[in-house]
Amino acid sequence: MRIPWIYHLVPSNTGKLQCMSLDSNLELLFLWGNYLSGNIPNCFSNASKLKKLYLNQNSFSGLIPNTLGNVSFLEVLSL
Repeated sequence: MRIPWIYHLVPSNTGKLQCMSLDSNLELLFLWGNYLSGNIPNCFSNASKLKKLYLNQNSFSGLIPNTLGNVSFLEVLSL
């Protein structure tokens, strides 16, 4: 059975979101509400089939990485 999504609750004292290894078949990634800060890492472009990326309810700063433009299936980017 293939699960093409990840819901990840990060401990609130973690702070910055580190770049992670993402499966290229990943379609949904939920990281909202984790009080993450700093820049949005550009590793999300590794998930080439990513359709929905939820990063809202965090405290990210800086620019949205240009590499997200390479995720051609991305339909939802929630900041």
